[in-house]
Amino acid sequence: MKLEGVANVRDLGGIKTISGKTVKSNLLFRSANLSKASENDVKQLQGQNLKLVCDLRTETERSSAMDVEIPGVENIWFNVLGQLPQKTDKPSSAQVGLDMVKVMNPNTFSPEVAVKMIEIVKSGIFDAILKTQGGTILWHCSQGKDRVGLAAAFILFALGVDEKTVMEDFNKSNESYQSMIDAALQFAKSQNLSEQHQGVIKAILGVNPDYLHKALDFIKANFGSMQKYMELKLGLTEDKIQKLKEYYLQ
Repeated sequence: MKLEGVANVRDLGGIKTISGKTVKSNLLFRSANLSKASENDVKQLQGQNLKLVCDLRTETERSSAMDVEIPGVENIWFNVLGQLPQKTDKPSSAQVGLDMVKVMNPNTFSPEVAVKMIEIVKSGIFDAILKTQGGTILWHCSQGKDRVGLAAAFILFALGVDEKTVMEDFNKSNESYQSMIDAALQFAKSQNLSEQHQGVIKAILGVNPDYLHKALDFIKANFGSMQKYMELKLGLTEDKIQKLKEYYLQ
């Protein structure tokens, strides 16, 4: 699905599971924020019978770019990053962005960071999805890549998708933003910015697969398997997982 004012929109439909089933099309969407969604975008989303929007942004991000209201659609805010380390009482959007890059940087990854990011799916998203009883849902953050990518990973794992395929979906954000990343890096080089600064720019505009790899490694090391983690920490019982599969697989 392509929208006029919303970037990085993807449908998880068509993705194959380990068991040979397929994720149903036009039911599970991920994207960047909806603050600039056009009238045509709203009509298109309504045409998909959208039931639920999950906003994964911080309070600061939301306050400067609230989602466009879509009549008949429930919009739930999951402040998944909580209170990031902040240097001022009222952080700017730029400061929040820099803090987020630090949190999501694989080079500074720690168990504390893993726990914080895993709050994405521990904060009630699965319960909200199940409540729609198979309805069309869309989840987003600011650019629809890191937080949205991790949420998508857990949803796909719950549906029985293998890790290689999950990683492929995560990395597709780099394809969506490739022209912007290339232009930004070219400008950075022209300004003689260091490789470290260029890496920060790339982290802001794209995704680093090491980020998701390290999050998954942390889960495996501490819980043995993704399935065990989802059961013990996310409360995803076999019954709930079966319901998700009934709703979203064919």
